[in-house]
Amino acid sequence: MNHKAGKASNSKTNNRLWLLFGVPTIIFVVFLIIIVVAFRFLGILSFSGGDPSAKVLTGAITLIGSLIASFVTFAGLILKYAIDDRNTTLKEQSYSTSNLQKTKEERRLNVQAAIQAVDLLSTNDGKDVPLRQRAGAILILGELGSMRVALALSRQMLRTSELDIATACWLYDKAIRSEDEDIITQALYDTNYFAYKMLEPNGRAVFPGILLKPEVVDLQEKHLIDALFSLIDLLLLRSYAKWDDNVFFVVLVSIYRIWESEAKKTDKSYSHYVAETAIKIFIQAYDLKEQINLSSQSNPQSPEELAKKLQNYEQYKLDGRLYDGSLRSAAVDKWLLELQTG
Repeated sequence: MNHKAGKASNSKTNNRLWLLFGVPTIIFVVFLIIIVVAFRFLGILSFSGGDPSAKVLTGAITLIGSLIASFVTFAGLILKYAIDDRNTTLKEQSYSTSNLQKTKEERRLNVQAAIQAVDLLSTNDGKDVPLRQRAGAILILGELGSMRVALALSRQMLRTSELDIATACWLYDKAIRSEDEDIITQALYDTNYFAYKMLEPNGRAVFPGILLKPEVVDLQEKHLIDALFSLIDLLLLRSYAKWDDNVFFVVLVSIYRIWESEAKKTDKSYSHYVAETAIKIFIQAYDLKEQINLSSQSNPQSPEELAKKLQNYEQYKLDGRLYDGSLRSAAVDKWLLELQTG
């Protein structure tokens, strides 16, 4: 393939050289022949022995010599250009080949490192390895860009509690920041699915950092709605009294940030309505009117009414993707029951 590319490049160089040197040469030769023939026809090149005839002949020869000298100078410039162009082409080909070899070598090393990372997940005799070693393998895979493998392995290990959630959240954060749509979707799905594992003692939680930062609003709508539901689900997992105030409001502010960003748009997105409903639920349920100022607080609804409204969002279709929100509906019901029983 590179050989063919080199041939194509050489062909282009030859074509340019022909256009710049060959065509002008032909034109010059034809033009020179016309001048010589014209001079012969007019008798300018004939010498009769007199002084006027000698001067005319000398002038004609000088003119022809000047034309030839000009052409030689022109040919020299073209030759210099051709040499420089050829050298540039060779350098580009060498640089391209070097980069290709470097990319192949990096890919080979990454694959080798990924295989070694996977090997860290088990011993030669098939026994379990320490949690720290498993986390190290996932971190290595994530850093090497083997996101699909890392996500698949982390999903399986989280299900069997063989991986700490902090490592998984680091991986999700890195995956969500990638440019691969499928990887972002999978990372957000796993974030939502394993939200219950992100709860920590003393009202704290661990979560993918990007979802709690201002750049979360830069996600595409199809990803933003997934991120939003993950944040809502996290807050629904336990009552306000069991949350650390700082952690609770960091998550709630992120939901508010999404609502605020979407509220500025002329065409309100699905995320806007979901975020608004969620914020209203927490404001009403926990009497947070002073902490959270929502502009559309007219005709306040009860937490039960708002929860029902949120449950209506549970099954939604976006860009051809259908989500079943039955698990989230059950989480809302459980949250309402805890709210009512105190």
